[in-house]
Amino acid sequence: MRFENTSARDMRAVDTNLVVRLVVRDDPQQVELAEKFISGGAWVSHLVLVETIWVLDAVYERTAEHIATAVDMLLNHETLTLQDADVVTAALEQFNAFDTDAIVATFAEDAYVNDNRREIVGIDAIRRWIAKEMVGDSVTIKVLEARDHYGDTIVRGAYDGLYDKTNLPEDLILSNYFSVRNGKVVSLVIIFNQPSPY
Repeated sequence: MRFENTSARDMRAVDTNLVVRLVVRDDPQQVELAEKFISGGAWVSHLVLVETIWVLDAVYERTAEHIATAVDMLLNHETLTLQDADVVTAALEQFNAFDTDAIVATFAEDAYVNDNRREIVGIDAIRRWIAKEMVGDSVTIKVLEARDHYGDTIVRGAYDGLYDKTNLPEDLILSNYFSVRNGKVVSLVIIFNQPSPY
């Protein structure tokens, strides 16, 4: 795996279907075509990676352990380059270990988080929030949908954990708006959205 600040300008970009074929390997002919396509090097965007994780979970019903193994395989693939691969690696580690330091390391020093209308500004405040409300409450996020919006990523996720669930819906679905610049999260906005009347 090449760790560099890459873009689709420099190599062939792959779509979600191709990455899923490489991971699932359920159609030998499609796998052969996919491997031929990436043989000269290929680029995997954040969005394709997130969509692949969603497909493995929702369509193929793979366990978190299987999905983690699949992402690790992609990270270490000799001809694939993941966008900001080091950020993805850190995210994978924190997913498996609830590691406060690893999570904090993905944020810029002057980043901000808006968690349901609470502003958390700067790396020290973000560390306290992560330690108490994410790692401390063993929060997990199951990705349901992800899309790119002019370089930012919007992720809808099902939240679970040991937090106080009083007056919360049984299935808590939150929207997460990520901005990543130079390999670091510079802003994260988490919102409990309501259905639009429009």
